[in-house]
Amino acid sequence: MALITGLVLSLSFGNPWLNHTKKYTPKFLAYSVVGLGAGMNLNVVAKVGSAGVGYTVIGISGTLILGYLLGKLLKANPDSSTLIAVGTAICGGSAIAAVAPVIQAKSQDVSVALVIVFLLNATALIIFPWLGHQA
Repeated sequence: MALITGLVLSLSFGNPWLNHTKKYTPKFLAYSVVGLGAGMNLNVVAKVGSAGVGYTVIGISGTLILGYLLGKLLKANPDSSTLIAVGTAICGGSAIAAVAPVIQAKSQDVSVALVIVFLLNATALIIFPWLGHQA
C-alpha cells in the first residue's frame, strides 16, 4: 500500500525538494546496505551458504543473463536494465544501491529500477502464498 501511495504521490506532484534529496539519496542507500548486513550472523550465513552455493550461482547467473537479453530485446536503457537485473537476481533495493554508483547510473535509472523491483516483490508477496497452497 505504501509503495503504491508513494508512486501515486510522486507521479502526481513530483519531488519538491529534488535538489536536496538527490544529494543525500546515494549516501542513505549505501548506509542501508551496511545496516542490513550488520544484523546478520556470519556463522549462520557460512553454514547455510555453503549448502546452496551451486544453486545460488546458477540462479544469479541465469537471472543476470536473462535480464541482459530482455533489456536488449526490449531496447531498454542499459543502466536501467542492469539495475533491474541485479535487483531481481540478488536482493532488491540493496543490490541496486550497491551497483548504481559502480556503473554511474543516473538517479532516474535508479528510481525506475527500484520501482520495478519493488513492484515485482509486491506481486510475489501476493502470488507466492497462493502458489504454495496449490502445491
